[in-house]
Amino acid sequence: HILVKWCGMQMWDVYPIHALQDEELKQVLVLNGVQENKGRLVQVAWSNGDEPAPALLVDVGTPADMERLRKKVEGKHRDDQPNQVEQELLRVLKESEARKRENVTLKEKVDSLSNIHALSSEMQATVQDLKRLHKKTRKLLSKEALPDETVELVAKSGVFISSSALSRAKSMSGGNGCRLARDLMRLLFDREELLGKSMTGTQCNAHKNTPAKAQVDPERMGAVLEYCRTACPETEMSKIKQSVRTFLQRLNFSE
Repeated sequence: HILVKWCGMQMWDVYPIHALQDEELKQVLVLNGVQENKGRLVQVAWSNGDEPAPALLVDVGTPADMERLRKKVEGKHRDDQPNQVEQELLRVLKESEARKRENVTLKEKVDSLSNIHALSSEMQATVQDLKRLHKKTRKLLSKEALPDETVELVAKSGVFISSSALSRAKSMSGGNGCRLARDLMRLLFDREELLGKSMTGTQCNAHKNTPAKAQVDPERMGAVLEYCRTACPETEMSKIKQSVRTFLQRLNFSE
């Protein structure tokens, strides 16, 4: 299993190694190439049906070891403010993806270019650019965190959030209110605050013999729903609420 830290969030999660999108990296990690890849920017398929999200690779090991490390790291850095390193990492990722598209173009040129030496030089320049990007990323990881401003999620709600984290969450959602709601839940709640909780605190009709779970903090929950309603008007509120319910159910099931 892998332990990752989500870019732009003070959140860490444990996933099976097959959640990584980089097939070559999976093989390297299985062959014990862990140490040199710590801190690497990776794409993680965190949920079926959702786009992979960028994260930093923290460590690789057994599920139990990674879960213990997650709790230790999250407890130590929970109150840290997100820093500009995360913004730079996202920018580097976009540049890396652009380079990958350029590599596809270069491959197509192989069939039409007669000068193999010219093509080789062009590809070497691309490799050097990628190496510089990777080196720059590793240097950024060593920088100290910078203070960040907070904003009120919804006017008069009394719920405040890091402005940069909110901006990244909204950007990464791509207008999908369901994904935005889940990301805001991760930002506004500690994992322990969500365990054993439900969105409304009411008893489920399908499980009338099961006691109702306690409700998550209503002020923050209400602010999340209201913000998603205005930020993602194309997403029906019923779907947003169902997404939050499913998020809480999976969180409790994983424990």
